Amino acid sequence: GYFVSGAGSTTDRFLDPPAIENFHNDGSAFKAFAKLDYAPDDRNLFRLNLFINRTQFDVPNLPRQESAGQDQRRTAADNMQSLSWEHIFSPNLVSYLAGYQRYNSAKLRSNEEATPVYAEQSRHHSNYGVLGSLTWQKGRHTIKTGFEYTRFPVTESFTFSITDLEDLLEKEPSLPPQGQALLFLVAFFFNKQRTGYEGSIYVQDHINATRNLTFDLGIRFDGYHFLVVSDYISPRLAVAYHIRKTKTVL
Repeated sequence: GYFVSGAGSTTDRFLDPPAIENFHNDGSAFKAFAKLDYAPDDRNLFRLNLFINRTQFDVPNLPRQESAGQDQRRTAADNMQSLSWEHIFSPNLVSYLAGYQRYNSAKLRSNEEATPVYAEQSRHHSNYGVLGSLTWQKGRHTIKTGFEYTRFPVTESFTFSITDLEDLLEKEPSLPPQGQALLFLVAFFFNKQRTGYEGSIYVQDHINATRNLTFDLGIRFDGYHFLVVSDYISPRLAVAYHIRKTKTVL
C-alpha cells in the first residue's frame, strides 16, 4: 500500500510584527509525506518513508528599519528518508533492519541596509545511520538482540557587524567595548564543522516464569563521541507479578 500527503500555505503576516504597520512580514510553508509498504510474500515486508518540509519568511521590520531598506529573510528546511526490511525466518524468529537519513538547515540572510546590526547565519545538521534487531521466541523466553549506529555531521557559521552604533547603544547600553568595536565592515565571524557518532548494542530476555510472574533481563552498551566522549554499560532487571484477583500488576 501507499500514502501521499502534502500541504502548503502563504501569508503576509507570518510572525507577530513589532510595529502596527506590519512591515516586511511575508512567509510561506510547504511539507509533503509519502509512505510505501511492499510485501513480496508472507515472509518479507519493506517500508519506505519520505518527508520534506520547507519554511521561508521575512524578518519583520521596525519603522526605522523599513525606511532604511532592511531586508532580512529566514529559511528552514529538512528532509528525511528511511527504508526498513522485516523478515520472518520462522514463527519463532524475526529480523528487522533499517537505514535512515535526515538533513535540516536554517539560514538567516541580510542586506547592507540592515540596522542597527547586520547579521547572517547558516546551520546544517545531518543524521544518518542503520539499526537492526533479531527476536527469537523459545518456550518461556523471548530473546531480542540488536544494534544502532548513527553519524551526525554539524556545520555552523555566523557573522554580525554593527551598522548603527548609536541606535544599538540606546537598546543595549551595557554593550562592552569589544562588541562596540565590531563596526561595519569589521565583523565577528564564526565557522566550524564537526562530525559525531554514537552506537549501541543490546541483548534482553523476557521470561514468563509462571502464568503470573515475568522477568526482564538485559544489558546494553552505548557509546557517544562528539564534544563529549562517553561510554556506558546499562544492566537491566525487572520483575512483574500479576495479581489476578484484583487485576493488579506489581
